[in-house]
Amino acid sequence: MQEADLHKSKHSDALGAHADAQQQWRALHDERNRHSQQQECNEQTVRELRDKLLYARMDHAQAATRMQQLQQQLASQVRSYHETLASAMATQPQAQAVV
Repeated sequence: MQEADLHKSKHSDALGAHADAQQQWRALHDERNRHSQQQECNEQTVRELRDKLLYARMDHAQAATRMQQLQQQLASQVRSYHETLASAMATQPQAQAVV
């Protein structure tokens, strides 16, 4: 009888240990699933941020190019204005001398 009781006790302990191991495995499996979902979410966020950064860089490059074009246009207009002003000032003393 002692041997049967010992066997039952060991069997009961083994069943308890098995149940604990299964519970730990389920908990780890659930945690792994949560981490996988979080990683997928984080990867999606990183992809979206990279896309936004790319579009922002493209917009910046386009705006910088437009500003450079406008600066060149303004410089050309100022240069033309100064040339016209210098020409007008050069001819004005001659016009006053004629009067």
